[in-house]
Amino acid sequence: MTNADKFDREGQAAKDFLTPGEVARLLHVSPKTVNRWAHEGRLSCIVTLGGHRRFPRIEVEAAIQRMQGDAAGRS
Repeated sequence: MTNADKFDREGQAAKDFLTPGEVARLLHVSPKTVNRWAHEGRLSCIVTLGGHRRFPRIEVEAAIQRMQGDAAGRS
């Protein structure tokens, strides 16, 4: 494995997962709300070896779609 291969894999992994702050900006809520939702099971996440939550991008995008659908249904 070359350094370029390793970088590509790590770069791809970084794109596949979001930090609580990134999720918060996408959902227009605070990072504390994102972490609370993860604790409640409303958003799935992984926990890094350092104890930080990371959220799968695809699931966050699905949550955004659900929220937009709920908002459209109420209008």
